[in-house]
Amino acid sequence: VSLVSLRLVFLSIKGCVETKKKNTTTVIWPEAQEKVNELVGGVLMLASMYHDEYIQPLTSSYAQWASDVKSSAWEKIQTTLDEYMMIKATNATDQN
Repeated sequence: VSLVSLRLVFLSIKGCVETKKKNTTTVIWPEAQEKVNELVGGVLMLASMYHDEYIQPLTSSYAQWASDVKSSAWEKIQTTLDEYMMIKATNATDQN
């Protein structure tokens, strides 16, 4: 569906350019510019839809995975530091 709509916009722009040969440039240029603006709007809409449908779900799962890995690593570091500090404190009291 998206490629069909892009092709239709392209053909309508092509039609404006072909009529440029028959008419004056001042009449055709605003029509061609309007068609280009429609094409850009359509492309942006399709890119947004593609992002929402395909990119966002994929990146969301990776972002969640990275967050889980970070949390797990931080917990391990905290546990290791707490154990080290406890051992160090125990050793310091034993030596005094």
